[in-house]
Amino acid sequence: MILLKNYGGVYFLTLLFLNLRKSMTVKNPSLSGIFFGLVAGALWGFPFLVPQLLSNYSAFDITVGRFVFFGCISLLEIRALLRIWSVLTRNEKITWLMLSAGGFWFYTLVLFFGVQSTGGILSSLVLGLLPLSISIFGSKRHELDRQNIIGLLLICVGILCTTLGSPANDLAGVPSHTPLFWKGVAALFFCLLLWSWYAIRSSRLLQSMPQVSSRMFSSAMGVLSLLFLLPPILRNDKWQLFTFDHPEFLLWSMVLGLGSSWLANWFWNLCSKSCPPRVFGPLMVSEAIFALLYTYLYWQRGPSGLETLGIAAYGFGVFVALKPRKLTQ
Repeated sequence: MILLKNYGGVYFLTLLFLNLRKSMTVKNPSLSGIFFGLVAGALWGFPFLVPQLLSNYSAFDITVGRFVFFGCISLLEIRALLRIWSVLTRNEKITWLMLSAGGFWFYTLVLFFGVQSTGGILSSLVLGLLPLSISIFGSKRHELDRQNIIGLLLICVGILCTTLGSPANDLAGVPSHTPLFWKGVAALFFCLLLWSWYAIRSSRLLQSMPQVSSRMFSSAMGVLSLLFLLPPILRNDKWQLFTFDHPEFLLWSMVLGLGSSWLANWFWNLCSKSCPPRVFGPLMVSEAIFALLYTYLYWQRGPSGLETLGIAAYGFGVFVALKPRKLTQ
């Protein structure tokens, strides 16, 4: 049992490595590309930790903190962004506004509510399904084959075991039978659908607009998110959060806004330039791994036996579901 508690994360990392190794059989991506992808995953793991650290602040407060910093650094590209915005059609502008909500400020608001209502462990596992949900919803056939079904069953068993095995404190102090907890669960799965839609829609949009780089598009999302949040910030005196009376809030808002948003996107862009698309799925799973690692470090404990069993089943389910298929004629 002690071995299971200490090495559950190692098992999950081993599955990630095997998936990456299989993904590299078609084309050998540079090690630097994989490194950049893992750094992005490490930075993306912080949004699952910070709402736990800042439990005295609301999900809206933390969302405001993130996008004030992300929006401000994105303003460095404002001249180029204004040129791009000026040539967009009305429908394209509406699409960009919807994407800023679906992938950034509204998604983040719902995610932080889910994390504060259910804890970092469950939220990490649910959002760790993004590579699988994107591959399913992004395919033209939208069909689940036998491999997908087996993987999803293992994932469901894993999430159930991990939730049952987590102490109440790790579930944000909210008992699993309360309405607040299940509202948080619903919020997490809504986030899964929301960001899957964003990833697929934004990818197709950028393919149709080669003149817009992914870096520039990310900056546009940061600026639009700030503009959306600015009225409630001013109306509710949220600007008072950005004073030295809230040093912890300022610090973690900077981590989220500059690290988990701007810097993480930059590292992911570097990764995407040197790695084949088949590697992206396994690398995206690293977000869930780092989020789990941060949560266990925060609670100063390792996974329990049931949690370890759940994480192992979850990890193997993701491995099975993302395993490359053999093409038949």
